Amino acid sequence: MIRTAIAARKTRLLLCRRGITLIELIVVIAILSLSAGMAGTSWSVLRRQDRERELLFRGNQYRRAIASYYHRADLAKNQFPPTLGVLLEDGRSLGKIQHIRQLYTDPMTGGEWQIIPGPSGGIMGVRSGSLLRPFKEKGFSTANRSFEGAKSYSDWQFVFLPPKKRPTPRLRRLPAPIP
Repeated sequence: MIRTAIAARKTRLLLCRRGITLIELIVVIAILSLSAGMAGTSWSVLRRQDRERELLFRGNQYRRAIASYYHRADLAKNQFPPTLGVLLEDGRSLGKIQHIRQLYTDPMTGGEWQIIPGPSGGIMGVRSGSLLRPFKEKGFSTANRSFEGAKSYSDWQFVFLPPKKRPTPRLRRLPAPIP
């Protein structure tokens, strides 16, 4: 009888210990799941911030290339490029010029850029098609100052605005000197 009581007590202790181990295992799995979820969230934030920096770089490359095409020194007439492809190889004269190294995709969408047409035709800029809210809201360079307070990446317009022509000053006749 004593042996039976001792055996029953040991069995209850083992069963109780198994229950505790199961609870410990569930707690550990829950902690690991939460940690993995937080790490995944921070990883996606870091990845999007990296794509945002790439958007600024690529958009500014297009702005510079459009400005280079527009201000080509060996041509008398300034004009915007008709397509982004001509920025790779400008064949408007005998010497071909490459204004941009490669055509970039929109890093936020992975697709094509949205084109901003010029007033007299051609392309005067590009912008992203993403409607996500940007992380960066302040501290832009002078060329990108208009991006401050933007609601989405599509509000970041990488546009080349040609300098306004100054009117030639009219010469004013001085009054004749009094003799």
